[in-house]
Amino acid sequence: EYDFAARFIELAGDVNYRMPEYALSKIMFALNTQKKAMNGSKILVLGVAYKPNIADPRESPILRLLELIEKKHADVSFFDPHIEKVHLEDEEHTVMTGLKEFSAEDGKKYDCVVIGTDHKGLDYDAIAHAAPLVVDLRNAIADRSLKHVYRF
Repeated sequence: EYDFAARFIELAGDVNYRMPEYALSKIMFALNTQKKAMNGSKILVLGVAYKPNIADPRESPILRLLELIEKKHADVSFFDPHIEKVHLEDEEHTVMTGLKEFSAEDGKKYDCVVIGTDHKGLDYDAIAHAAPLVVDLRNAIADRSLKHVYRF
């Protein structure tokens, strides 16, 4: 508008755009520590909303993360207490339906649980104690002693 190049704003946008790729690398690293490949792993993403405690997935970086996980041939699911379905912008314009319900004990069914959006009402410490591997993208888990929890 003012014919001024706002390089800092462009850099911030670039960092935000690349964050799902960085999160994917963290998930792959965590799986590798368990001697598991991304291909064929069962991954659950908790929370896909743009921000906590809302039902709006628009512009959520977690949607892109779901796409990237699918491209690596993992079996990916999501649970969000506020969102039933999401529309991915992949080649097929996939509509992904989330799990209807989730309890901490359900975390045992997955190779990796990823905390994408930290909604209130979920007991993240209980989830971390039940799941075999957790990638906490939101620092939602208070217990810092757990060796199978990876944070940003």
